[in-house]
Amino acid sequence: DDDDDDEEPQFLPMPILYDHLFTFANLSQSISTPGHVVARRWLQRGREKGFVSVPFTSAVRRMMAEPDVNVCLVSRREKTDLAANEWQDVLDEEDFPTFDVSGLVNCPDDLDPLEPPWGTPLDEPLPTDAEVRAMALLPNGTIRGQMSRKYQYRQGDLSHRLSPDIEGEDAKVLRQLVARLPIEYRTEDYTDLVRRTNDQVLTLLNGMHAASDATRLRWRVACVDGDPEEAEDKTQVGLRAYLVLAGESLEFVPSQYVDRNKEMATLALEPEQLRRMSAEDWVQSETLSDTNVTEALKVVPPGWTTVIKGEGWPEAKGIGAVWRLPPGRRVLIQVDVVKRKRPAKRVDSDAAAAVGVGGDTDEEEEEGQRIPSKLKWLGPLAGTAAALLALLLNSPPFVAGQQRRRELNELLQGVQRLPQRPSLEVERQLRKFEQRVWMDFKDADEAPTVLVMGSDSKTGSVVSRKLVTAGYHVVLLKFAEAGPRVERLMPQGTVLSSARVTPDITPVMVSDRPRDLFEAVNGIDKIVICDCDHDPSSSSPRRLNGLLVNRVLSAWMWYRFLYSERQRAFATKVRIFNFYRAADIALWQTEASMPSDMAYGKQSTFWLMDEFRGTEERMPVYIGWFEEAVCQAVLKSPRLKLNFKRFSGLHAKFYNAAIDNTYHWFLRLSDFEETRVQYEYAVPATASRWHRVRMPFNAFKPMRVDGVPLPPEEAEKHPFRREDVVQMGVIVRMDADRWNMWDGLSGTSSNRLNKWVMYLQSIRVFRVQKEPQVVVVGRAEDPTESQADDDDDDDDFSFTGDDLEFVDEELLKAEAAAQAEIEELAQIQQFEPQMDTAQDEADIEYNGYVPRPKTPVQAVLESGLAYSIIKVNGVNEHPGGKYPIAVQQASVKEPPLTAGPNRLGRISRGDVAALVTPALTASACVNAEILVGECPRGSAAEDDGGDAEGHKDKPPSFRIVSTVQEDVKSYMQQLTPNI
Repeated sequence: DDDDDDEEPQFLPMPILYDHLFTFANLSQSISTPGHVVARRWLQRGREKGFVSVPFTSAVRRMMAEPDVNVCLVSRREKTDLAANEWQDVLDEEDFPTFDVSGLVNCPDDLDPLEPPWGTPLDEPLPTDAEVRAMALLPNGTIRGQMSRKYQYRQGDLSHRLSPDIEGEDAKVLRQLVARLPIEYRTEDYTDLVRRTNDQVLTLLNGMHAASDATRLRWRVACVDGDPEEAEDKTQVGLRAYLVLAGESLEFVPSQYVDRNKEMATLALEPEQLRRMSAEDWVQSETLSDTNVTEALKVVPPGWTTVIKGEGWPEAKGIGAVWRLPPGRRVLIQVDVVKRKRPAKRVDSDAAAAVGVGGDTDEEEEEGQRIPSKLKWLGPLAGTAAALLALLLNSPPFVAGQQRRRELNELLQGVQRLPQRPSLEVERQLRKFEQRVWMDFKDADEAPTVLVMGSDSKTGSVVSRKLVTAGYHVVLLKFAEAGPRVERLMPQGTVLSSARVTPDITPVMVSDRPRDLFEAVNGIDKIVICDCDHDPSSSSPRRLNGLLVNRVLSAWMWYRFLYSERQRAFATKVRIFNFYRAADIALWQTEASMPSDMAYGKQSTFWLMDEFRGTEERMPVYIGWFEEAVCQAVLKSPRLKLNFKRFSGLHAKFYNAAIDNTYHWFLRLSDFEETRVQYEYAVPATASRWHRVRMPFNAFKPMRVDGVPLPPEEAEKHPFRREDVVQMGVIVRMDADRWNMWDGLSGTSSNRLNKWVMYLQSIRVFRVQKEPQVVVVGRAEDPTESQADDDDDDDDFSFTGDDLEFVDEELLKAEAAAQAEIEELAQIQQFEPQMDTAQDEADIEYNGYVPRPKTPVQAVLESGLAYSIIKVNGVNEHPGGKYPIAVQQASVKEPPLTAGPNRLGRISRGDVAALVTPALTASACVNAEILVGECPRGSAAEDDGGDAEGHKDKPPSFRIVSTVQEDVKSYMQQLTPNI
């Protein structure tokens, strides 16, 4: 999942590892084009303001590569808050010790430290590297197991990391920092603050390493009362980052206000003159005449990171940033790039530059890129032939002849008054304009980047073509031998790419995140999954299955979480209870009020820690059984005050042992004691399976606390108020239809009725999203026999009027061009999962730890991502937009995938694509589930109309006459979002 880490290091007696290096390495390995749409918007606003503001250090690399940007601000991170607040308390003291500590690190060797345990005293010599490794390598393996789980290391990788054969000094930054701190800061009172500050230093070092490809960095931590710069020559400053933790802020002037002549004069002033300048005087000494000082002066608050390109940075010569740290009390962290890799060479092709071609290439590679396509058939001789051709084209006789021919053509055109042939650049611009006519966005920078799974299917190919024509940046995901992403710039400015990943169905664990998947999901904003060409009645394996989809979604969520530097504010799901923590386990308890309307009947219930399925892993388990036919048992949280206004529902992960059971999850509001009404969501759970359950708040139904449903008129008086939740929990009731007397542990008959064993791992809430994150096209499950008969007869439809004449030659031309690019970029390949087709996916064993979704739709639901599900009864070869289609939305008051009326026929692939494209950006499609198909005989527009009077709870349903001639997005906005 995307937020499995605790926010602060735990006070555990074990060595400390960090994941900074792994996090930033994954994000910087592959900088895809065009990147996230939000990053492009940040950059566009930065060009207008003269500086860029981003919420993550991981976004700095793309910002700093922009030549017009010399200041990049990173907003205050969650993990910075605690250290910043504590340092401010230090500065508020009348008399505090000052210090200025600095050091050098080699990248990346010194950025992955193994440090002494968190509570290690700092006023004594720190344990040596050998002693720290010995702590982790205790014979019983307990510490090593805790480290593997907490720091997300596989056992083999952790053993290698702890090996005494590793050369170099571990914990280099911490040891240098502690050794040079005043004795006052090495006492027990400041131990935690020093360790948190060290964590911030490592974070900034890793961020700068990822942003600049630095191989050597200088760091500095200073607590000063005065001038922190000490008359530094700013003309020598290259790429630098400041993190002011507390005290006086950093000030800078955006480049559009700067007068470079004044700037040089100001730098020539004496240090004492500069220190005496007020902020207004300093701005006036640096800016153009008549500049508004208030507009030009930018103040960076404490806790924010400021990345600056100074005059000493080669790419910023003559346009370096203008900044200062005014004298005063301040605690800051500073990182400078001392040495970096050789800068990437630029390729002299606009198209190549746009798709990210270039880097640390040698001359032979560059020459290879210049080989004309007509010579590539020569194979190994192509390079030699290209070199000879280049010599011929550059020879003086050929150049002179070309010049003479151009002069003669210009003379003849003038004499004969012939129209001048458009240049290649003019033709390129015309093609770009023609392609942009069909775009849904005013500019390519406004378009999201979409990953298409199932693009090698017939429907996936049509959907991909439609997305490209509509102006989306598209990445076609192929399951084949892993390889680098191939990118191509389209005439309208968008990027079409193909990514290949290994067709592995093992889940992505926190300790095993495959590189090919991370590169494939790099820069992805949305995902489209096409899984509707498979015939449910066929025995042939599916192109896609839930395991493949789950693997890609898990990698994408991890990538998004790492990109946001693990900040909870940006996570798709937020964990409210983590039952690996003893504190959370202690908060929950079984209902002690018995007998009562909350718990009744003869029963035995326990909430305790137990080994999970005979492993060394210990987990909390809710176990019990009934001894009467009418019983109810409750496991509940403490009374809390939870405001879920910005969240869509609960997401629970648990393992159900013993037998099949139904668990009723409940939420109680602040007026529960008066109304005795709670809100329930029933979850059927299969025996011996992990379950990831998505429970939308809209589907929680009001119930009496004793389990009796409320009459409809009474239920309407109790609307669910998600901002007023005070308690949650799980209820188990005696199933009157199943008197199960089997003892799930011993396998023998007993007097234990309806026994349950529930290992509870976590409870999260998933956020309300403005737009769908994933759009799935799948088959409607379990079609009826009569419906199957209808599907075989494509003539069983009637339409008012003649067949629609909708042919638009220009649109067909644009889609054909997109299809040609897609087919050339990535050939359609058939992929069959590497598994026994007779074996059910659910039977694959994953050591009992990971839920196993059976279908792509189920994988999406269990992920917690915002979705839009488009279900069809099948696809046909009709032209898109030729026949009317009906759209029927499932009720948001019911659990996802609840079966409903299904009277529609098959639908054309073109119509499916026309629905997918607007669903990606339609707010009304968030968590919406719709059934679409061509209208059956006898249906009329009013039959499928929207909410009629007196049917306010009826889900929307409408008819689209032609997906080509009508605005499909306006129809999709009629849906009801499930938020």
